Amino acid sequence: MITVKIRLYGPLKTTVGKRQSEVELPEGATLGQLPIALQARYGQQLSVLLGGNQPFHQLRVLINGRDHFTLHGLETPLAEGDTITLMPPMVGG
Repeated sequence: MITVKIRLYGPLKTTVGKRQSEVELPEGATLGQLPIALQARYGQQLSVLLGGNQPFHQLRVLINGRDHFTLHGLETPLAEGDTITLMPPMVGG
C-alpha cells in the first residue's frame, strides 16, 4: 500500500470537512483509481463533485504541483508521499 496526500478546495473541502486528507491506495495505483478510494471514504456526494463517471472532468488536478494533463492523465502512476491537489474551476468576474 501507498499513502498519498490530498489537498481539497472549494466544495470538495466543504464536503470532506477539511482541507487536507491522506488516502491509502494499492501499490501501482494510478490517478484514475483515486476517485474510487475517495468515494469509499467520503461518500457519494464527493464522487459527484469529482465528476462521477468522468473523474476530474471539470477539476484542476495537480500531482506534486504538475498538472495531470502534462503527465499521463488518469493513467499517471502514483507513488508513496505524492501530493494531489484537487481544485474546482474558479468563477468570477
